[in-house]
Amino acid sequence: MLPDENLCIISSRGNDQWREAFGKQVNVTSMAHAITVFSAFKFDPVTDAAGNVVGTKTILFSVSEFGGSIPKFLVKKHTPKELNEFIEDMVVAGKREFPM
Repeated sequence: MLPDENLCIISSRGNDQWREAFGKQVNVTSMAHAITVFSAFKFDPVTDAAGNVVGTKTILFSVSEFGGSIPKFLVKKHTPKELNEFIEDMVVAGKREFPM
């Protein structure tokens, strides 16, 4: 997190032990596994004419590596839904951690 720049950077680097532990606890043979190589969220306030903050503009840049052979049409079909749910979860967590 870089709060002064309203930036959050996420990476899978260093998470190999967590993926291995998860694979031992859960049968992952029927799952597709994607690794977040690098993701960055940039948050900027949206203001009205009076300067009041009325929302947040979010820019996402993400590079993922999908293990195995996953057809592109499946990735394109499901990725927007997953990203939307992720953003919604971030909003809930943000409101809990930083109540206004």
